[in-house]
Amino acid sequence: MRNSVFFLFLAFIGQVSPAMAQRFGYIDSEYIVSKMPEFQKVNGEMDRWTQARTKEISDKYAEN
Repeated sequence: MRNSVFFLFLAFIGQVSPAMAQRFGYIDSEYIVSKMPEFQKVNGEMDRWTQARTKEISDKYAEN
């Protein structure tokens, strides 16, 4: 009895596991972003903000 339950369990797992297999794909996010002018605008603003903050920190560090 114990063996038959075990084999039934294995048979059930063998039938279910292919249905539960994960699928995956790839997304070309650079292509998607290149088609969004808003992203390019915001990215430029962030670059300018980062450069300004970096300069500000460098100037404060140079004062000390």
